[in-house]
Amino acid sequence: MSLIVLVASPSYDTATRYTYHYKKLLAEKLVTEGKAVIWLGERYSPDVFRDFSCASDVIVAAGHGAPNKFTGYNGELIWDPDTLGCVRNRGVHLLSCLTGQNLGKEIVRKGGKWFIGYKEEFVFVSDKSKRIHEDELARPFFEIDNLIDERILLHKWSPKRAYEFAKKKYSELGEKFLEINTEVSSWLFWNGENLVFYERGKERFIDKIIRAIRRGIFEM
Repeated sequence: MSLIVLVASPSYDTATRYTYHYKKLLAEKLVTEGKAVIWLGERYSPDVFRDFSCASDVIVAAGHGAPNKFTGYNGELIWDPDTLGCVRNRGVHLLSCLTGQNLGKEIVRKGGKWFIGYKEEFVFVSDKSKRIHEDELARPFFEIDNLIDERILLHKWSPKRAYEFAKKKYSELGEKFLEINTEVSSWLFWNGENLVFYERGKERFIDKIIRAIRRGIFEM
């Protein structure tokens, strides 16, 4: 049975206009390759996102974030630890600042198969004199992030392997850009260092202890 993939990105400020462009390219490529894709772009309500996430097997979304929240159009709350909804038995990849700190862990704790995202700010460099599709400075940042989904969905790689591949690509291109543009290089290294992967059943023991202390219950 073919996987159903939800791909979503709002478009309302500079950062989300870039994510919208590249996630739309990803959705179009997946459709061309015969994948079942639900595309949500520009403006969509949190309820629409949550409804379609319940109909999907893999959720790929971009938007602004914080350690405990992921947002959509105009910063509307999509997910926080209390509104995760249909993440059980689903894979989730978020192109979003900071959600890898805690929200990604909550997704896995609540039954998500896996989570890939960023524990600090996702930073990219842009050429303000160029249109988005012509911007060669920004391109590598978003193409590497899209590679994660392409490797999982088109090449049938495991999420962990795709994650490790993306980290390697960030490092390789960071090295390449050292001689071309040091600002691009430094932020490629930064994003690679802050890309995280969580998998169901793989929670670190120390995280279990911290979570138990916060709840006032020690669980083994």
